[in-house]
Amino acid sequence: MIEQVLIGGLLGDGCIRVHEGVARYCEGKSLAQKPYLEWKAQVFSSLHGKVYEVNGKYHYAYLQTNLRSSVIENLYDKWYKNGKKLLNVSDLFNVDELGLAVWYMDDGTYSYSSYPRGCVKITASFEESDAIKNFFRQKFDLNPKIRNRPDPPCVYDIVFSSKESEELLSKIKNFVHPCLFYKLGNLHPSNKIRFNQVRERYLKYCKTEKYKKQHNAWKREWRRSNK
Repeated sequence: MIEQVLIGGLLGDGCIRVHEGVARYCEGKSLAQKPYLEWKAQVFSSLHGKVYEVNGKYHYAYLQTNLRSSVIENLYDKWYKNGKKLLNVSDLFNVDELGLAVWYMDDGTYSYSSYPRGCVKITASFEESDAIKNFFRQKFDLNPKIRNRPDPPCVYDIVFSSKESEELLSKIKNFVHPCLFYKLGNLHPSNKIRFNQVRERYLKYCKTEKYKKQHNAWKREWRRSNK
């Protein structure tokens, strides 16, 4: 379990920092997601995982492991080169539903405004986008699209259709932390009111000229960047 949560975190917002010869897993989140980090700290209890509140320029929650661990050291050797985090494809293909849930909770977004149902996207910045597509296809029988972002460079969205979004969420929903139930969209009953409200506003906006111009511009950019 520990390794799946670590790898899911490295795919998402987590990182490994080496200080005084000790490799530590670290991750920061908004205070609203502090309970999620506290759950991770419980998973990392054998590594002395603790959550702190940082109150400087920004007020946020910060998770850090505090015990030397061969697991974290091995992950650092595989995922880092010259201090930069790089995708380890072998570890990626060992990710199961729990690891995928952690990745989604860290970096995933549920779009309530997609019609007729919501859709999922996961943000990534690893160069091996083809490997990520193959991972979803081979491990979970899903076929997402890669949507490049013009800014910042080397960042893209892994986008799932409405149908495949529901399939993905169905696989991971039992692992999603309660403070992140909003990322389950229409698969969780607590989101029904929000879903309907956002959908109503979005459908009204779709009828405006501003939307039509933006949508046409987006389609042209999409065709250019995904030829």
